[in-house]
Amino acid sequence: MENKIIQVICHFANIDSLAVTAGQTFKSIGLSSSIKLIRLHRQLEKETGKKIPAITPDSLVSDVLSQLGGAAPAQAALQATPAPARTMGKPAGVDISIGTDIEELDNLPESADYLNDDFYQSVFQPEEIRYAIAAKNPRIHLCGMFCAKEALIKSNKLFAGVEMKNICVKHDSDGAPYLELPSPVTNVVLKLSISHTEKMATAVVLCMVNG
Repeated sequence: MENKIIQVICHFANIDSLAVTAGQTFKSIGLSSSIKLIRLHRQLEKETGKKIPAITPDSLVSDVLSQLGGAAPAQAALQATPAPARTMGKPAGVDISIGTDIEELDNLPESADYLNDDFYQSVFQPEEIRYAIAAKNPRIHLCGMFCAKEALIKSNKLFAGVEMKNICVKHDSDGAPYLELPSPVTNVVLKLSISHTEKMATAVVLCMVNG
């Protein structure tokens, strides 16, 4: 089982299996893209038939092996406490924070049917996919919307547990993107910006919490 899991991980990292050790983080073996980590997570669950927590760039290979029954867990690495977001000239009583994400288009799988594709169904709502496939290059728009969701999750701990599929990127009458959450969040204002080239997309979310 362990060899099978390592082979799947190495396939996504595009490295030789001998280059991976249990004590490494996924970031250290070249897997820091959120898209690739979600695809890897789904593939490992499909290959093993087991459910595991989300994989992050700082997750240890040993922990994933343990969760999938491939090896004993290694001692957990010490996690640095993230520094609080710094703001400048913010209004009194308002907490302002920013989340951003950037992804390469090639990390998104190609599909002949985005609406019924397993990966895209797990991340996007049907209306988001329909918006993208109406464009000349659906994948780059989906990549931009993926970045928007990831940027929101990074912007404030309020959104840390929200699943990507439950976040919807919509567009107003002028074509400007905005975020819709599964349930209203009081005293929170969100601003979204998405940009892309032909090969990369990026998004920034400004989160303002009153009180």
